Amino acid sequence: MHETTSSALGAFDIAAILVVASALFGWANHHFIKLPHTIGLTVMGAVAAILLMVADAFIPGITLDNWVADTLEQMNFTDTLLQGMLSFLLFAGALHVDLDRLKSNWLPVLLLSTVGVIISTLIVGAAMWAWVATRPRHCTDLVLCVRSVDFTNRPGFGSGRAQGRKRPCIAAIGGRRGKPVQ
Repeated sequence: MHETTSSALGAFDIAAILVVASALFGWANHHFIKLPHTIGLTVMGAVAAILLMVADAFIPGITLDNWVADTLEQMNFTDTLLQGMLSFLLFAGALHVDLDRLKSNWLPVLLLSTVGVIISTLIVGAAMWAWVATRPRHCTDLVLCVRSVDFTNRPGFGSGRAQGRKRPCIAAIGGRRGKPVQ
């Protein structure tokens, strides 16, 4: 049952709102705009988002930005995306696969799904290796190197630049032979 004392919407309520909005936008697209289904929903969703932002900016009683920020802070995107949405999206995509067309194009599909993945993995790996290789030589721990690229600018948390140090990796590990580098 729903708890009526809480003003925050739960995941079920947000999903219900999105499904109803999608159904209404799909109906309006089918009867009036007549764009292809996915393009119509994308365009109508973008227009609705822009209209909500304009209403939030010009109507003083509406505070959608605070509500959206609070709702997004409460959601765990990893669980929501990987455990919730991804399975439905993959299932819906698999329903629309034309098996006869897949059989006729088996070679390009096989090459892209194996060789293409291997090549892209090698490219990303080489880029990450080059990025780590350009870090200071004394920064040997990858976790500390990644931590040195902290964009939060909180003093004392990974970013040596926030404390005025020249070498962020040294700031994270305390300097060469225990001496901080200035």
